[in-house]
Amino acid sequence: MKPDVVVLKGEDGNWKVYLNDEGLPRLRVNGEYQRFMASSEAKHDKDFIRERFRSARDFIRGVEDRNRTVLRVSAQIVELQKEFIEHGIERLRPMVLRDVAEATGFHESTISRVVKAKTIHTPQGLYDLNYFFSARPKDSDISATVVKHRIKAFVQAEDIAKPLSDEAIAGLLERDGIKVARRTVNKYREELKIPPASQRRCR
Repeated sequence: MKPDVVVLKGEDGNWKVYLNDEGLPRLRVNGEYQRFMASSEAKHDKDFIRERFRSARDFIRGVEDRNRTVLRVSAQIVELQKEFIEHGIERLRPMVLRDVAEATGFHESTISRVVKAKTIHTPQGLYDLNYFFSARPKDSDISATVVKHRIKAFVQAEDIAKPLSDEAIAGLLERDGIKVARRTVNKYREELKIPPASQRRCR
């Protein structure tokens, strides 16, 4: 899958965001429109061609505006998630649409439309732009995505003869400095489609 946006480190050491326009056609208005307008004698024909010319030009401007918006939003996501870009999922920070909206001046609904079905290639791999938006569990400064990642890792490494209960997983998280309630672990485990401990025994 080709990403919509690519993140690369610039010569100055800062992360740069680029639109991936590989394979996309270059949009331009066919010059024949203007020649037709100049050569046509009938007012009706000139008006028709002029209207089509304006429609084509407006369409191209709309695409260019959309691309600039995608680039600006993506750049802000990278700026806010710089720690993730450099170090990986454990450094993913909690972030909601409002954070990017406030930084860019766009409405939250605009941010939501921009990140929908868009992908970004980072040093950590290919991700949907939506991936970077995650609320934080109550009483925690860690992204919910990071907590889910930890829960999944604990389950994958558990003794299948003695699978971890939600309470035990909450204890392991607290040991690592992530304080979340057992019911939060239960909620995230279910979202990950991981069965309860009683169903994971000797699986």
